[in-house]
Amino acid sequence: MGLGDKAEGLKFAVSNLTGSVFIRVKTLFSRKDVLILIAVFAFLGVLSVVSTIIFVKVSQGGAKKPAAPLFRADKISGEDIFLPNEPDFLPEVLFEQEQKKQWTQDDAEQYWTDPREFGGELLQEKMSGIIDKIMERIP
Repeated sequence: MGLGDKAEGLKFAVSNLTGSVFIRVKTLFSRKDVLILIAVFAFLGVLSVVSTIIFVKVSQGGAKKPAAPLFRADKISGEDIFLPNEPDFLPEVLFEQEQKKQWTQDDAEQYWTDPREFGGELLQEKMSGIIDKIMERIP
């Protein structure tokens, strides 16, 4: 069975299905019933449009607001449009700091944490274990 045969079979199945659906719809509604349904939906559509228009008019309060002018006659100053001029000098930018040859006690204090404050013994044991492992590997 080729591809063309499968396509023909599918086309036949779809046409049978749609044909049977249209026949069932035709038997359910007579021509008079269809016209009545169309008239009812048209009436409901017109009714919804009219009620929307009435609702909008009532919600505006009935009083017309003055229309906003299309343009203002006021002049706009240049200060409102343009940014002020930048200063003629720029601050010096340091991309890196010079390394200190020797740190003072005050410089180091902000970075120093005493290991005894958070369990220096535990840290001592871990470091000793790491050093022992390194020393064992040396021939």
